[in-house]
Amino acid sequence: QTSHKGFSRARGKKMESSWHTTLGIIVALCVGLITLAFLRKLQATSLAERTRLTDFRLRALQSMDESGLVALGRFEGLEGDAMVIIKPTRAAFAGEKTPEAALRVIHRAKLELKKQNTNYGYYTSLNAAKLSPASVEVIWPVDPETVERKKPRKWIAVRETRQMYEQSVKPIAYGEQQTKRQQWVYAILDGESEQDDVVHADEHFVIVTNPKWNKRDMNQLLLLAIPTDRDIRSVRDLDGQHLPLLTHMQERIFETVASTYQLKAEDILVYFHYPPQFYHLHLHICHVMRQHDRGVERARLLDDVIANLSMDGDYYKEGNMLYSTKEESVLHKALRDMD
Repeated sequence: QTSHKGFSRARGKKMESSWHTTLGIIVALCVGLITLAFLRKLQATSLAERTRLTDFRLRALQSMDESGLVALGRFEGLEGDAMVIIKPTRAAFAGEKTPEAALRVIHRAKLELKKQNTNYGYYTSLNAAKLSPASVEVIWPVDPETVERKKPRKWIAVRETRQMYEQSVKPIAYGEQQTKRQQWVYAILDGESEQDDVVHADEHFVIVTNPKWNKRDMNQLLLLAIPTDRDIRSVRDLDGQHLPLLTHMQERIFETVASTYQLKAEDILVYFHYPPQFYHLHLHICHVMRQHDRGVERARLLDDVIANLSMDGDYYKEGNMLYSTKEESVLHKALRDMD
């Protein structure tokens, strides 16, 4: 009987310890979720309510030329690096191209919010660089990969084999850093952000306006089509089984631009980028008159992708991919360091 009581007490202590452990895990998860929600709200408030950039402290001027400037720094009282990108839309930057001149441009800018999503804020400024108007993009906090991508670098050609993709590129596409960078995409898909900019949505994908388009000039039309499937990171993941999705997207895209913008299929180009700027499959939709980033070494036209997969379902899984990337970029370093 004594032995039985001792066993019962030991078992009770073990169950109590297990319950405490479970409770601790639950509390930790709750704290983590609350912290994440607070940080998201702080980001949204900081970016959505901004009208000036006078508290921006410059750390490095990454580039400044006639087409605009890219500056890295911090906002007073806020943790984490921030990036400010200013691009005049009607004229070129004039005068000196120094850090001091860049900071004057940034501090002079008066912002009018166009849209905000997680750590991205897009604005119009009517007085930045004494030009009217200019587009302003603020990223806070900015991740190291974006910082590297915005640096002026030499471009190099890459001939990516399946082995190179599996060994060096796929770990980047499916890495934790990419998942963090894609929170703004998930916010759109989850109905949390940019819903006023959604022009089509169904169970398979959404179409949203790109903040780089002013929504007025049809010759500069720029949209994004984003599938709801979060497991498709790039065209490398596409195979024959995705043909119904791709043809559905193509049909709905043509219908949407016709009904919403009175444009015909002959007026637009629809294409993927590979490598993409972010690893959640997405299509760019732009007017044929717009000079968007659709170089032959990077753009993969939707018509061509459908045709290639119709001939060979493993075309993009097994074939080689030619593209260009910046020297010393995350991608270039990964490919260079292959065994």
